[in-house]
Amino acid sequence: MSRWEFVGRTDELNRLLEAVTGEAGRGLFFSGSAGIGKSRLLREGVGALPTDRFAIWSIAASATTAALPFGGLVQVLPAEQPQGLSPAGVLRWALNVLQQQAAGRRIVLAIDDAHLLDPPSAALVHLVARAENATVVGTLRDGEQIPLPIRALWTDDLVEHVELTPMPQAETTDLLASILGGPVDPGSADRLGRLSSGNPLLLRELVHAANGSAELKQTYGIWKWTGRLELAPNLTDLIDTRVGKLTDGVRAVVELVAFGEPLGLHLLRQAADQADVETAEERGLITVDQHDRRTNVRLAHPLYGEVMRRRCPVSRTRRLQAHLAELLEQVGKRRRDDLLRVAVWRLDSGTAQDAALLLEAAVQAFTRYDVPLATRLARAALSADGGYDAAELLATILMFADRPEEAIDVLDAVTPEPGDERRLCRWLTVRGMVSYWGVEPGVHCGGDRGSRRAAQRLRRPGPGARLRGDHAPAPTGHGRRGAAQPTRPRPAGGRRRRPRTGPLHHRVRPGRTGRADPQRYGDRPGALGSGQLAYRHAVPPTGPGVGPRHPAHAHRRPGRNRRDRRRRVRRPRRGG
Repeated sequence: MSRWEFVGRTDELNRLLEAVTGEAGRGLFFSGSAGIGKSRLLREGVGALPTDRFAIWSIAASATTAALPFGGLVQVLPAEQPQGLSPAGVLRWALNVLQQQAAGRRIVLAIDDAHLLDPPSAALVHLVARAENATVVGTLRDGEQIPLPIRALWTDDLVEHVELTPMPQAETTDLLASILGGPVDPGSADRLGRLSSGNPLLLRELVHAANGSAELKQTYGIWKWTGRLELAPNLTDLIDTRVGKLTDGVRAVVELVAFGEPLGLHLLRQAADQADVETAEERGLITVDQHDRRTNVRLAHPLYGEVMRRRCPVSRTRRLQAHLAELLEQVGKRRRDDLLRVAVWRLDSGTAQDAALLLEAAVQAFTRYDVPLATRLARAALSADGGYDAAELLATILMFADRPEEAIDVLDAVTPEPGDERRLCRWLTVRGMVSYWGVEPGVHCGGDRGSRRAAQRLRRPGPGARLRGDHAPAPTGHGRRGAAQPTRPRPAGGRRRRPRTGPLHHRVRPGRTGRADPQRYGDRPGALGSGQLAYRHAVPPTGPGVGPRHPAHAHRRPGRNRRDRRRRVRRPRRGG
């Protein structure tokens, strides 16, 4: 991995250079959260200044020198100080030393983390900012106590105060490409940018952790991230530093939001103390925003949730998820996402016992193309005595997930009884759909024999007639010219109808034998989302020798034969 280059922040860098080199010569202070890029921006701006015109002193304040007089400026002032001077005399002496060392050049005093300066050093910085031919620039961290002389710099209009915002996604992508030495997959860059929230320091730790664990790989010249987050010790320590020490009440608030975000504010107030919620918001751990008519609570940073969820014990995790599900069920699942969230919380907490809830949530997850979650919910519904409905939905999902053998096993485990012909028709429909569309040609899954035995149980005509294949004998020669074709008795109208066969239900006219209607053959109208999915692909005929049309011609309607076309009478056109 190459060295981190300075990418982006063009407007902020130009503003810093303009503040130093402009005619007014006013200073500039950047403030922002930890790791947002304040120090790097300050170094790049100071490094771009010509040394023949500017006398530059760079100071890095720290907590170790905050208790020492002039400890923050120990890198600038001489080691020996004159004796017998008053505090004001010492400040004047220090300013004279800087002016002598500048030798007529403009003084530029750059202070990183100015909030950590001791009181005498902060007073000297304020005095330098008021002097002629001198400019003060620096950085501040949000949420820290700022010394009064430093705060007075922008209140007295001596310097400008600018809030440094997170890097936009475009600059984050450029920074990743510069770091890795090649283009980055857009999806990987987007997720890394969202996890870091535009914070270069967090982005660096994420890239180091992913690159060290082989989760970040280069394929055909493009870097891709698998999406699995590895919490390296440096990254965890950085998050702990930002979160700080938490009381039990505030930790409970952060954990609830971590497992339930976005979480309604009214739900959070019912689950935690109001004072703890306010404290977490004041400390910048959670954010409250308005979405439509609901006030939602989220974590202030995505990595807070990753750390909290991984550190939370399993027993407490299950208790919190069950508690969230109970609260949402009490107030009512009024939004579209509430049903799926309750089902997932119940499933993860081990309290999922409502088969109807799990089945409806599985249909909702499947309509969102979340096949893994839909499979989990459908299996849980089947385990909770969901019966044939859960098995039918699970088999349909497994077929779309390219796992037809498992789908066949699921259906075989819930074979209907011989007397229930409606259920048997639906079972044959789904099983035939899976056998035809899911299993590759030449692969035997036991579907033909099981389907024929089940079709023989049907005693009355109707859908079973098409399922048994009683409507047409087996053709020979596969439709080649000169081959023997089966004969059928002519209808009373004198014109022979061509048999309509095919795997799609719209090949059958409404009201005729073989119509696949989920409300007709279901237990109740519109009750089964899985049945609706299954009946969109009707079962292919299981009779001997009967096969579907080619999928490329499935949209064509059967036309008339040559004799019928010759009998058409061409009507004369009406005169204009």
